[in-house]
Amino acid sequence: MVKKMKPLSRWTIVLLFLFLVNSQAEDVRCGPDWQVVGNTYCYRVSNVRMTWYNADKECKKLDSTLVRLNDQSVVSDVQSILKNSQDTRWWTGLNDQKDPNVWVYDRGLYAVSADISIINWINEPDDTRHLQNCIALNYQGSVSDERCGDKNTYICEYLNPGEGTCLPGWFNYSTGCYHFPAGHDDPFSMLTWTKAEEKCSGASVASLKPHLLYIESQDELDYIRHQLPLISLTSQLWWIGMTDKQTEGQYRWTDGTPVSKKLVFWAQEPNNLGGQENCVYTNSNGSLADLNCTNKESYICSKENDMKVSPIGALGCPSAWTRAGHFCYLIETNKRKTWSDALKTCSQAGSNLIKMDTLDKKTWIETQNSIFESGLWFWTGLNYQRNTWKWADGSIADMNLIKWNMEPNNYKGDEACAVAIKSGSFNDVNCLIKAGFICELNTEDTPCPNGWASRYVGDHTNCYYFSKTLATFDEAHSKCNELSFPVTSHLMAFAGLDELNWTLSQLQKQTSNVSEWYTGLTDEGHEGYWGFDTSWNAPPPSGLIPWTKMPKFVNGNENCVVMIFGAVYINTECSDKRAYICERPAYGVSSGSRVFVNKFSVSSVFIIATYFIVYALILHYILHLTYILFPAFA
Repeated sequence: MVKKMKPLSRWTIVLLFLFLVNSQAEDVRCGPDWQVVGNTYCYRVSNVRMTWYNADKECKKLDSTLVRLNDQSVVSDVQSILKNSQDTRWWTGLNDQKDPNVWVYDRGLYAVSADISIINWINEPDDTRHLQNCIALNYQGSVSDERCGDKNTYICEYLNPGEGTCLPGWFNYSTGCYHFPAGHDDPFSMLTWTKAEEKCSGASVASLKPHLLYIESQDELDYIRHQLPLISLTSQLWWIGMTDKQTEGQYRWTDGTPVSKKLVFWAQEPNNLGGQENCVYTNSNGSLADLNCTNKESYICSKENDMKVSPIGALGCPSAWTRAGHFCYLIETNKRKTWSDALKTCSQAGSNLIKMDTLDKKTWIETQNSIFESGLWFWTGLNYQRNTWKWADGSIADMNLIKWNMEPNNYKGDEACAVAIKSGSFNDVNCLIKAGFICELNTEDTPCPNGWASRYVGDHTNCYYFSKTLATFDEAHSKCNELSFPVTSHLMAFAGLDELNWTLSQLQKQTSNVSEWYTGLTDEGHEGYWGFDTSWNAPPPSGLIPWTKMPKFVNGNENCVVMIFGAVYINTECSDKRAYICERPAYGVSSGSRVFVNKFSVSSVFIIATYFIVYALILHYILHLTYILFPAFA
């Protein structure tokens, strides 16, 4: 007689659900197609084979670098990712291209010394003629020196960003973000003063535009003095946003604000040599001098953290904020304030001090271990009013959601405000002490930013930008990323006939005089092999490229492709200036915070539900079979 099947126990269902959620949920710390093993780096393993130089360029396009084997933990992380791969070698950032046996990561001014004592060589390096200058890694964690022109797959990595970070390549300090382009492999990093100001102001879509550096406090001056020697190993000049163009001898910042003389340290200047020196640069030691504005020098960009900016599109969070669920959070670790001043600062940003009113928020704050490691306390909105604990917005706090740290004890009768401390527990303290703070902003995303066209594809939305201005192929690629900050974008890469036809319908709506647009199609990597300039987009299906005629090579260098009205393609020189089409996901990777927002669609929910049912049935029958074979356990 077959025993009657027993219903699943509550614990079985709970464990099954946790397993399912763990197996299905994407890691929100890294973007799509990126993997995280520990808590330090996000990795992207490409299965496209290319030279070391092209792999390096591909990683940089993704605001990352070729993997750096800085310690054994990185090697172990990468090994765990590669264990099921069919490839045998992956490029790393390690190389000795400049000097034999002087091993560095990256190249040029961006190169950093490498500690090769932890490197596990395979009877290597064996390059006696300085021809094998780039290092490849195998799945066993060993490395070998190879010719940089060989084609291997590769691994990109970027630092899993902490809270309060700025845009990629920018440094976060106090309430500001700073960018030092020189040494960042930017061929356009040496500019005239006017061009440098334009370059800075074009680096963001937020309402608080970046600009050439303003020095507005002693703290900021000290920071710049400390950073410049670290940024460049050689003495350099750096344009800042200071000029006396309007009135000789009266120096102002580019927004018209007078310069504080207390913060200016001239290097035997200004002398306005020849009456042509109206722009100001800083030396590596922080001293200033005037110079002809048409000279080409390095420059420093700066901007405030987006504390007063309305949430921008894409992730719906300003660049220094972190998204968690429907909310954006600013975790302030540099400036310490009293409770009331912290509340005022959050209010100026249209937000409030964090409010623990749901179990999700409680769980989230308790898992933010990295922000509490320094021992810093963070103000929350919790405060004691008329014998009741309330939030800053006046709502009564649910004490079931507060994890007190042996508190509250109202020591000496003057502890009426609450801070979050290690592991997200709460402590009541005097409201006048100075602590860090966490601002909370409730915002909803818009599918695509203003000026971008939306296209719904299956269970997600793509955004497209049809430019009215002209640029070379390389410039167009950069402009796409500038336009889409903080979300990564690329030149359009069509995936099929439907997208091609949709693009045609959009081109017919354009009202400008532009008639040709760059897409990401190129054969620069391999003559005659037409693919997209991003490794994650597959080459177009055979026969899908709508050439007017087969591509012609009149001068032998027509390696880029433009789309014209009628959605047909013509190959052209990549240095020609054309309009361009940018493409990006509606919800994607933030270049500033690197947070991936995952919108659950009907289809994804259906798939998860299907997995749940299948796993439940399998487990049910396994248990049933166990009861039959081993009655003692029944």
